[in-house]
Amino acid sequence: VSYGLVLNLLSIYTLDQARNFCNKSFGAYLRREGNTRRAAEMADLEAEIERLKAEYQASPAAQSQKASGQVKASRERLRVLRERVNQKRNADAQAMLEHTGIPRKVILEIRLSSNKPPLRLPSIIVSRAGDELFGLEASGGAGGPEGEIDPQDAAKIDAAVQRVRPVEWANMSPTNFTAQTTGGNNSTAVVALQLLSAQANWKMLQVDPELAAQVVAAKESVRQAVAAANDHQKEKEREARGTKGSTQSKDLLFKIKRLSKQADKLRAGIRATEENTWRSFTDVVEVLITMGALEANTLRVLPLGLVARNIQGNNELWLALVLTHQAVFGLTGPELAGLLGAILTGEVLKRPSVNWVAYPASPKVVEVVDALEEQRCLMAELQSDAGLGSWNDSLLLDLRFAGIVEAWAAGATWAQIMADSSLDDGDVARLLVRTIDLLKQMTYNSTLLPHLREAAMLALRSMDRKPITDPMSVA
Repeated sequence: VSYGLVLNLLSIYTLDQARNFCNKSFGAYLRREGNTRRAAEMADLEAEIERLKAEYQASPAAQSQKASGQVKASRERLRVLRERVNQKRNADAQAMLEHTGIPRKVILEIRLSSNKPPLRLPSIIVSRAGDELFGLEASGGAGGPEGEIDPQDAAKIDAAVQRVRPVEWANMSPTNFTAQTTGGNNSTAVVALQLLSAQANWKMLQVDPELAAQVVAAKESVRQAVAAANDHQKEKEREARGTKGSTQSKDLLFKIKRLSKQADKLRAGIRATEENTWRSFTDVVEVLITMGALEANTLRVLPLGLVARNIQGNNELWLALVLTHQAVFGLTGPELAGLLGAILTGEVLKRPSVNWVAYPASPKVVEVVDALEEQRCLMAELQSDAGLGSWNDSLLLDLRFAGIVEAWAAGATWAQIMADSSLDDGDVARLLVRTIDLLKQMTYNSTLLPHLREAAMLALRSMDRKPITDPMSVA
């Protein structure tokens, strides 16, 4: 992707059409081919990961880990079933107590677990023989008075219940663990007799048979899971005592993690490659809009974009900004050549070197470079923000060798410029050839101002001569 490519595509295509073109380009084809290879490599890695996982799963360490998970899951199922039993029993108790017309009521405490507060519901206390306390209980506990019961009776019942230790509560029958009973005393017997005198039709709550069967099955499942986990743990400990087996399990885990990271990296690379081209395209569009080469809403190519569209270089937008800047309009042919040489030096002379040249850049060229600095900094910032920071190298202006280009354009001989610099003759030739190429583009670029094209033509006529026109004759 380049500024010239984006401008040329948007000159003839809509944004959607330009995207389709990019997807069908040779570069996109190469990236798809690369992704195909990555996908095949990733598939091989994933197959190897699955094979290693299967091998690890057969090891005692993995079996022990799996068994521990099954214990945890079976205990969770049992907890959920017990909660369903309690909820069903509580709902049944509430419904029964609301329709019995009891003259006296007490509170029933149902303890769901040791780490949760008790659930308190209205219930009753009755007696078979006048000397027992009854309560609808989940796992034992105590009851306290509430409702229409006489305050004196309430105090008696409360005192009696408080004296009962949790261990003294027992199931009324082996098959009915929702009803708990414990021994009473003379005080509670009086209250119980008063309750019985109401001639109420009492009945005890029953556990839902289906839920009860599920709870029993869940308890058995927990027991079996715990037993299996203990067996696998013993096997794991025996393996740990054998250095070879333990080392193999650790090696398998290490290989699985390493290959998984490689597969994740390939997967991320595929996603990034698929999105990279179009993202770069849209980033370039944003820079072109900000710099005034494209119209924001319509993406119509503006005059600055027309200049950039008709120039070839490392950074067409930067070249267009330079050639349309007001400070450039007054340059002579040699000065224009010297300015272009300052732009192209970084592109042509990439190797770091310490050289000297007897010809400094003319004051007018230096003034133009200073005038361009604000635009250069703005463009560098925009490109960095758009993720195009690597393009900023093309914005560098190197005045060290602008004078030698200007001297050649002014008519200096090859022998003179080579004697007056320490540059290699090949480097000088490449710089002059690249400058001539850019001058030729300017002469054919109808979007540039006529007098700038005339200055380019004058510089071209004086520069396009031997030995530059005959590279083989360069000594």
